[in-house]
Amino acid sequence: MLNLDAIAGTPQEPGVLQSDDDSVLTQAPHCSVPWVEAILGCSVRAIHHGMRSHPIVRDWAEWEVAPRWSDSWFGCLVQLTEMLVARNGGCHAICQTLMRGPADLAEAALESELMCLSMYDHPHQLYAFLETASQVFVRVLHAHLDAIPTIERGYVNPFGLWATGTVVRTQCDTSALLSPSQYEKWFLPFDMLICESFDYAVIHLLSASLHTVDALLKVERPQAIQVTLDPEPSGPRYEALLPTFGRILTARPGSS
Repeated sequence: MLNLDAIAGTPQEPGVLQSDDDSVLTQAPHCSVPWVEAILGCSVRAIHHGMRSHPIVRDWAEWEVAPRWSDSWFGCLVQLTEMLVARNGGCHAICQTLMRGPADLAEAALESELMCLSMYDHPHQLYAFLETASQVFVRVLHAHLDAIPTIERGYVNPFGLWATGTVVRTQCDTSALLSPSQYEKWFLPFDMLICESFDYAVIHLLSASLHTVDALLKVERPQAIQVTLDPEPSGPRYEALLPTFGRILTARPGSS
């Protein structure tokens, strides 16, 4: 298990909340840990640059007997959040740790082959898994935020942006495995479930997989889309992305 005392670091002297240009400086509980995957029951192994979860479902019979919730990992996240709050001296806003969205959770717990084939071979089981995973995400983040003191009655998201209310950052890196229609049919409803459970939402995408944007722009939430640029040549040329970025910014002015 994690050494929470070492991870939380030494207590800092009380100070003033720091900012960097137009964003607030943040600290989050150990983002190398795949927290939601671990809480869902995935085993976690240390690797040379962090931690990685291992699948818990190789066929759907295993999911029927899977634990689906780990009190020990959930308790670690809440305790580490409280320790960071107590030790950071008020200089940083404590924010949500890295939490992957429904498609990414499915790929982690099921592996890509079972996830993709289940859209055709086991649709009811896949739907039930996504519903459970999304509900776990929401439950975890509400408890996570409950352990974080508000700042002027609001919270700061992992990108250092403050909002007057609860905030969530989700993601869909696994969209690289999906067609636009598959994403819209199977995974967008659960991204919406997560986003609608909080006051303000932002979703992280990769520039090599922006075919989900049209579906995201059809719904009210998330209010912002954040895109991380994949370097060329693995990602598209930056000039080719400009029309998509223009559509995103027109519909979601707070995106980046």
